[in-house]
Amino acid sequence: MMGMAKNLERRYINTEIELREENAEPIVTGYAARFNEQSEELYGFKEVIMPGAFKEALKAPDIRALFNHDPSQIVARTKNNTLKVWEDEEGLRYEFRPNMKTAAGRDLVELLRRGDIDQSSFSFSMEGGVEEWDDTGEIPIRKLVKIPKLYDVSPVTYPAYPSTSVGLRSAKEIFEEHFKNIEKRGVDPGDVSKELAPETESWEKPNLEDFTDKTWEELTVSEKRRIAKHFAWAASMPPEAYGDLKFPHHRPSDGAVVWKAVVNAAARWSQSNLSGDDVTKVQEHLGRHYRQFDRTPPWESDSERNIIKMKMLRRKAELKLKRELI
Repeated sequence: MMGMAKNLERRYINTEIELREENAEPIVTGYAARFNEQSEELYGFKEVIMPGAFKEALKAPDIRALFNHDPSQIVARTKNNTLKVWEDEEGLRYEFRPNMKTAAGRDLVELLRRGDIDQSSFSFSMEGGVEEWDDTGEIPIRKLVKIPKLYDVSPVTYPAYPSTSVGLRSAKEIFEEHFKNIEKRGVDPGDVSKELAPETESWEKPNLEDFTDKTWEELTVSEKRRIAKHFAWAASMPPEAYGDLKFPHHRPSDGAVVWKAVVNAAARWSQSNLSGDDVTKVQEHLGRHYRQFDRTPPWESDSERNIIKMKMLRRKAELKLKRELI
């Protein structure tokens, strides 16, 4: 299709598509997208389209209605006024008069009459757009705030997933690009649970086998992220290996916070080689649990702060000397 972006994306929804007639002409109406609804999991993340996301895209001189996203099967378009596309409170809505002089138009109408089509889709690009990511939950949420380019809306018989569609920007690429640019080395994974185990409960450092019977490579992205939330620090997110997770303190079976594990983690991080920023992340994470157990984190006392400061200064000096010797 002429003028189509390199980073083309497609999304679809299950929706009721209405077929009616006016003056003996068929009219097709439906939603191509709905606002504020989480998608199914794509590749380790979900999506939400925000209200008003299509405002700029709808100013395009031409948007097409295709059958099954096939550019050779144009059934209507905005530039000849056979297609209308607009936003309402629910989402992106379309209405068109299919060209009944074409096989595509006739086939589409017949399939709609039979009830064989109950899904709609749209093609778009986020080049120059605005998206926001919420990484605080178990599964990251990609929020599409401004979609600058809308190419077509399509009733579809069998939609393809973004991760398997040839020539499209895959969900895997979107996910990896986000974490390459946003989540750098040294991450606070968040907490898997805020429930507290009995304070006297014993603790042993968990192995991967305590969480799953899969190998690390067999785990999905969301499974890796969930395991990471049992720890206070991860080398990256999602972690590349189980060994990239440090300072466990949540019970593997149900995620409850174990007091003796929190104390153990607090003792171990001061012996590690973490940088200043990563130390702060671990302190903030473990500090939340200290306060859950009505305790004051040891590093918040004046004497402990001075010890930590000296350790960090010594560590910085060691790193500086190492760089000078290289």
